[in-house]
Amino acid sequence: MRTKNIFIIIIVFVSVSGFASSAANGSAIVLRSPPDNYLTNISVVTVTGEADPGAELSLNGTFLPNNNGIFSKNITLAEGLNRIIVTAQQNGKISTAIVNVTLDTMSPWIIITSPDTKYINTTALNVSYTSNATDIESYRVRLNKQEWVITNETRYLFNATEGPAFVEVQAIDHAGNIGKASLNLTVDTIPPLIEIIKPDINEPIVSRIVEISGRTGIGANITINGENVTNNNGTWSSEILLSAVNNLVRIESTDLAGNKAVKTINIRPGENFSNTMPFLDLNQSINFNKIGKFEEKSQAVSGKYVSYLFDNNYSDFMGYSINNSESETVWFNKIYISNFTAENTSVSGSVARYSQNMKFGLVHYAGVEMHDNKMGTMLVDMRPPEDIYSTAREFLMNQTPGRLRINVSADNNVTLEKRDTGTTAKYYIDQSWKEWPDVTFELPDGVIVTDINNGVRLQKDNKEAYLITAKFAGGSADFTYESNKIVARVNNSLLIFRQHATTGDNIYDNLVTEGISNGTIGAEIFIDSAESYDVAAFGDMSVRTDFPDPNTMDLNVSSNSMNGTVLVVNIGGNLYNKLSNYNLTIRYDGEDIYPANNFEDIIDLTNDFGHSEYLLVTGSTGTYIFVSVPKFSSHIISFGFEPKPESYASGIFDMLNFLTSGLFMALPAGSREVVFSLWWFGSVMMIYILIRKAVRKKR
Repeated sequence: MRTKNIFIIIIVFVSVSGFASSAANGSAIVLRSPPDNYLTNISVVTVTGEADPGAELSLNGTFLPNNNGIFSKNITLAEGLNRIIVTAQQNGKISTAIVNVTLDTMSPWIIITSPDTKYINTTALNVSYTSNATDIESYRVRLNKQEWVITNETRYLFNATEGPAFVEVQAIDHAGNIGKASLNLTVDTIPPLIEIIKPDINEPIVSRIVEISGRTGIGANITINGENVTNNNGTWSSEILLSAVNNLVRIESTDLAGNKAVKTINIRPGENFSNTMPFLDLNQSINFNKIGKFEEKSQAVSGKYVSYLFDNNYSDFMGYSINNSESETVWFNKIYISNFTAENTSVSGSVARYSQNMKFGLVHYAGVEMHDNKMGTMLVDMRPPEDIYSTAREFLMNQTPGRLRINVSADNNVTLEKRDTGTTAKYYIDQSWKEWPDVTFELPDGVIVTDINNGVRLQKDNKEAYLITAKFAGGSADFTYESNKIVARVNNSLLIFRQHATTGDNIYDNLVTEGISNGTIGAEIFIDSAESYDVAAFGDMSVRTDFPDPNTMDLNVSSNSMNGTVLVVNIGGNLYNKLSNYNLTIRYDGEDIYPANNFEDIIDLTNDFGHSEYLLVTGSTGTYIFVSVPKFSSHIISFGFEPKPESYASGIFDMLNFLTSGLFMALPAGSREVVFSLWWFGSVMMIYILIRKAVRKKR
């Protein structure tokens, strides 16, 4: 019997362990629910437990029914911590059970931080979110009412599809409260359409001011040559001022998702184009036309071959294109130089120049030179001027008064000695202000960029161009290409851009470009006619072109350097068409010169005992004439174009035709067959006699 009672006691003890209970001073109380330190978001909780059947029970001081040793009662919790106390009293003894319950009904705050726009242009939908709650148990995310994804991360990547997207995010705390956030957006990866309504490029343009209009996506931002145009529910319209030659118009449309579409057109005026601007040249010669300030910001410069826009506010060059008889190629959307302000501008003839003066200690020198020729030659010069001594002295005298001795080294580093009260001190001037300016070339779509030895090769629309560093100029340039941008960091050097003109043999285009880069070729002269020519000098050289008579062209060349060089004359247009009917003679300072053996011979200035040579290369659309200048002072190189004499046989036939044609038509119809037979026999005999004479003379 004793053993059995002990066993029962042990069972009871084990059954109540883990619950709130107390029996120290009275009958035993066991709280079954809620557990201690319970966290809930439900305001009503049921208190259940067990006590002696005869005990009087109370819950937080109020009567608690005892149903034969079992009790249960619902209570309403207050927000925050709640203390639940159950008391049992029997035979004058009191026992107590206590549990703590926390009520949390506040949902955690959550927001979606990304995307922060209603439109995106990628199907990789990266959703980020955040909450201010510190007791977040987990997050749930889903897209377009699909299955919830449970995660502990504060970002999630969806693979979205084109069209509407509905993102939902939930934050769940430990009490079970749910904070919610959602976002409606549109996935749009398709660039907007650009439709041109006006002008009709197939119709001749006769007005200087032309309306350009079209359609694009609703809400898209539309620009014409960099200027904003109002988008009226998908339609747009603006007016532009035309030049007489080429008018490059670039239309950009960027939709709400950031997709961009670009359309470029070239508006060419018709024959009856109204020229109401007196400074506008209507001829098709090589010549730049500066089309005033038709907008506050931009100025159009257009020639026979080269067209671009110059930004007056930022000194940028936009829409740089080269046109020939076949098509127009836009090479650069924008060209800009760091810390560059065009203080000096000159658009005259076939050359446009823009430069910034060197201010020692403040800004570097920078100059841009555009040439209206078939190659679209462009020079970007970052070399300091020769009078750096005077500019340095002026700067230093302003900075450090006193008696100075200034030393300027070959690499343009400057030191000075200040002599004051018998003491001498050396000062070194920081040169970083004038080194490594960036020249950025923004490219349109479709340009293929390839690294080469001293720059980059550009290819587009079956055309090829080179952007290179002039090795002869010294200094250096580092080229980087990324995201349709070529950035050249130039250190006291010269950049040259040149599109290859087709000669029928591309090897000579490459040789000319390489010769320009290494200083072998000092100047290139492009000539259409006596009224239409362009000179691009790459080194220390002056070239002046004169036409003393219709069949003679003189090049007056001079240089301060004693080193020799090679000139390239690129003949096209009217002169090229005449070359097949003319004999070419070249004179150097009045004396005939003779042809070189090949290109290697013409560029070797040491193998002909100081005598000049020439090399002529003719292709399908132009002719290169290379002329060597072994050493410099001043020289005149003359090109003579003499008509080729007609052959003896050709003259005989023309004479026979002239004499017989009138007589033949005057004869009666019946006699013409006889006369024609006699004429034909006589002509054949004449040819036979001429051949016999030629053979005998040769013997």
